[in-house]
Amino acid sequence: MTIKTGVMAAALLMLAGCTAPSQHAAVETCKADNQMQQTTLYFGLNRPAGAQITGNEWQQFVDQDVTPALSRWLNGI
Repeated sequence: MTIKTGVMAAALLMLAGCTAPSQHAAVETCKADNQMQQTTLYFGLNRPAGAQITGNEWQQFVDQDVTPALSRWLNGI
């Protein structure tokens, strides 16, 4: 093995251990003396005494009621 090949192999081994910075946003956390509250809302597509809610009806509900009311806190929807 020549010196050039050895240097190249060593450089590749060293670069294999390098990682790129994470592209994930920082997770917000509470300070130790503050409480954090999480609320999870569950919605269904069935009416108690009626037809099933269609995809169009659901999207209309989300667009007209959910998004305006909760836009400040919505994430992942």
